[in-house]
Amino acid sequence: MRTTLLLVRHGESQHHVRRVAGGPLGDTGLTDEGRSQASRLAERLARSSTLHGASVYCSPLPRAGETAAIIAAQLASPTISEHCGLCSYHVLPANDGRSPEDGWAKARRGGGMALFRAEHEGGDSWGQLALRAGEALHEIADANYGKSVVLVTHNETIQASLVVLGYLPFRSRMNVSLHVASITEWSTEDDTTAGGPPDWPFAEWTLVRLYDTAHIED
Repeated sequence: MRTTLLLVRHGESQHHVRRVAGGPLGDTGLTDEGRSQASRLAERLARSSTLHGASVYCSPLPRAGETAAIIAAQLASPTISEHCGLCSYHVLPANDGRSPEDGWAKARRGGGMALFRAEHEGGDSWGQLALRAGEALHEIADANYGKSVVLVTHNETIQASLVVLGYLPFRSRMNVSLHVASITEWSTEDDTTAGGPPDWPFAEWTLVRLYDTAHIED
């Protein structure tokens, strides 16, 4: 049976336009353009009969929740489930709503996200984000085995999917920056719960599309 994860990056957000850290305080939702992008995305997804009534998940951040609400309305989805594993890097309260320059001025080495040691005490490293995203994606896939599901998330979480579903090297030189309101699609025909002794089988995921923005292009 085919299981499909549609990873959607949220629409243009106010915190991005204002150039401030978008934690629970700094994230004040979508811009008017972001809502328009989300509407066009939702209309496109709604044209797929397999997505009618599909489960919709999102991170707890307002920009993701607002995008998810627009999509869920178009798909006639009964509920929206928040999952913290779909978050981007967690923003510390001291940096929330402040400029990135302010935040990096207090970092251990002044900038750049480290692999295994967070640049801010109590913050995330890339390793922590990838592990959190991997657990969330596999948990959601298991809960929706044989179905298609929409996940409204963030640039870094979709980047992490290339590692945790595509098995790219943990430290890769391939930089990926995904446009807002873009679609990245993963699917598998395998049992999503596989993985363990004695032969350690794992589901083989296929990257069906990456950075699909046809619905918002002029």
